[in-house]
Amino acid sequence: MKPIGALLILITAPFFSSCQFEKITLRMNPAVSWFVGIADEVSSSFLGCPTSVDSEVDFAVDSIGYYRTTDLGTGITNYVTEVAVSRKGVEQAAVLRLTPDNGRTIDTTWNGKVTHARFEFESEAPPVSAEIDPRGGSHSDINLFNNSLEVSSSSDPVLKWTQSILSLYQLALATAGGIL
Repeated sequence: MKPIGALLILITAPFFSSCQFEKITLRMNPAVSWFVGIADEVSSSFLGCPTSVDSEVDFAVDSIGYYRTTDLGTGITNYVTEVAVSRKGVEQAAVLRLTPDNGRTIDTTWNGKVTHARFEFESEAPPVSAEIDPRGGSHSDINLFNNSLEVSSSSDPVLKWTQSILSLYQLALATAGGIL
């Protein structure tokens, strides 16, 4: 037995039961396709992560929108949040998590059958963020940077005050320049 065969047995033996181990036959000069087949079997059966390029997926949280509703009878205020998600690649289910301002999380499962979907959540607090596949269950997700989105506050008041202050500063400089 060559050292490669012994190494392969040592690496793959913990992953196979006795009946599955019989599927592997050691070859003196294995082809690359044979080794890739063994790696696919080990990874998909035991690790849950496909190794094929055809199994790549890219989940994304595209947008978060919300509005406030108040029940006039009881005076209770709720927030209705709409989250838009998308998927590129193979069909795969994923968990979508909404985190409201009160710290509680609301999870729902997206079956991933369509490439774009919208989900509606109702909570007692405004949303802070939405995240798809929060537990990292999809090992074939090729871009993890677009899996979450945070609700940002409006910058309109800041821009309004900044514009007013800069206008006053410009007026003061123009006045000082005219005096000198």
